[in-house]
Amino acid sequence: MEQGKLVEKLYFLNSGIVRLAREHRGMDFTLGMISSQEFISTPLYLTNGVPSSCSLETLTEVEVLEWGKQEVDFIMKELHHGQEVFWSLMERVMTWVQDNQVDALCLSAEERYQKLMDEQPEVIRDVPVKYIASFLNIHQDSLSRIRKQTRQKS
Repeated sequence: MEQGKLVEKLYFLNSGIVRLAREHRGMDFTLGMISSQEFISTPLYLTNGVPSSCSLETLTEVEVLEWGKQEVDFIMKELHHGQEVFWSLMERVMTWVQDNQVDALCLSAEERYQKLMDEQPEVIRDVPVKYIASFLNIHQDSLSRIRKQTRQKS
């Protein structure tokens, strides 16, 4: 999935880590990091033909399942619970977006880092520091300080 381009497939991440990113005014922003057992693209962009507002970048080796537009259309129209599947996926996406927004507004960088450590330790272990810092919306030096403080508490 590329920013500004039509989404042609729906992806499910079996294993690995993917970064959800957006470039804006020449700056690169990490909107999220998705690890195993999650959908990494939204059916909304696929079905409505609107270009994606962000892109996906693999940060580790990944294994994905993928469905093209025709397959997703078939699931939604022909399978008994196809619409339920669609709306369930959309609910997951909206919950993820809302949780990230609330965390960004209400939690300190230290708290967001701790949450990332608790919920996605593989991201802390396997993802370059620059992407973690970007996700936390802090400078790499600040992340180094947070990591040092976290190690001292342990």
